[in-house]
Amino acid sequence: MQDRIKQGVKWAWARLRDFNDVRDLFELLGLKTAFVAMLGGLGSYAWLYEPGNRPLAVIAICLIVIAICIVSIASQKQLSAVDGSSWYKRWFLGENEAPKPQSEFILLRDAAIKAYTESHARGGGLARRAEKMSGLAPDYTIIRGDEIQILNWVAGDIASKITLFGVRPPAINPERLEYPVKHYSIQDGAVTLRHFLYGEQGYYTNLSVRTNELHKFLEELAKNDP
Repeated sequence: MQDRIKQGVKWAWARLRDFNDVRDLFELLGLKTAFVAMLGGLGSYAWLYEPGNRPLAVIAICLIVIAICIVSIASQKQLSAVDGSSWYKRWFLGENEAPKPQSEFILLRDAAIKAYTESHARGGGLARRAEKMSGLAPDYTIIRGDEIQILNWVAGDIASKITLFGVRPPAINPERLEYPVKHYSIQDGAVTLRHFLYGEQGYYTNLSVRTNELHKFLEELAKNDP
């Protein structure tokens, strides 16, 4: 029995050595897991050298078995796939808080990137049209666009279907914009809404859309993106 315990302790130590240092273990698994591991170590000592404390040692060794299982799972990077409500994730990692609420708004540029990426991945029409129709030649004929023009095109498609918000410098508060805004166009990779004539003297920045509206847009796009 003692040989088996010694082998178990050696195995546990070998697992712990997978981490760069003790601090990494504490940060990954939390103080609770480290405490359980220490209890298990004391239990192993009691089993080997204090026969009178065998019942307590059995409990402690059971605890170290649990700790070793957690270490093994973490070392294989499986905790990220575990639901946050699992008891051992709540106990060992302290993740018992409710999920953080999602931001109400998302930047239009990020929304355009997300929409283009999803459409492009399935060979959808949104991505194809953006690639073929977003550029403009010197004679004003439509040509294939570059990455900035593609984002502008996709952002324009999004803004034409859901509510657009922007900030007009030097103001700092966003305001609702009815897109398309007369004499304005989305430019700079979906970053600004700029006036055709006045340029730097007439523009909106920090363009954004509501996150929930974007989700609905993407759901509809996934169903109808020929």
